[in-house]
Amino acid sequence: MNYFVLLLGPSGVGKSTVIRQLKDSNHDFVYISPFTTRELRDGETDKIHMDLETIISEDAKGSFLVINEIHGFRYATPKASIYEALDNGLTSILDWPVQMLDVMELHFGDRLKKIYIKPSSIESLRDQLGQDGRDPDGQRFKTGLEELENLDILRFDLVVINNTSEQTANQIYQFLIS
Repeated sequence: MNYFVLLLGPSGVGKSTVIRQLKDSNHDFVYISPFTTRELRDGETDKIHMDLETIISEDAKGSFLVINEIHGFRYATPKASIYEALDNGLTSILDWPVQMLDVMELHFGDRLKKIYIKPSSIESLRDQLGQDGRDPDGQRFKTGLEELENLDILRFDLVVINNTSEQTANQIYQFLIS
């Protein structure tokens, strides 16, 4: 099990929680912490804050695979972390925007596993986005609905419905070891 795993799905579907479940249950998973210009939420530890000037400077040095802009913030994906994990026989894992899937397919080819997580219901997605105040104008919910409506499931190696994070993490793990 030596892959680069992308978890894709709408904002609020539980990708971060599933990643934590996978890391906690198996030490072969290494989360690739992106750098972001967004201020971190209280208790958020899976991303690293970096100002835009530093991101631009590091990008000029070739430190990043790609820089995405999502909801007005920049997210930079570090190259070294991914390759280091793969070189050490570990499975890199990252939550990723479906709109940028081509970038990773180009770079990682057969080593890439693309897993799409769907919400258990539209209501659960709306509730999750409303709980922590990250979607005050409803734009993330609207973007998520559009993504789900236009989903091409054939692009993914696995599509799972997130009823519970434990169950979803187990389905993903079983898929990766089979």
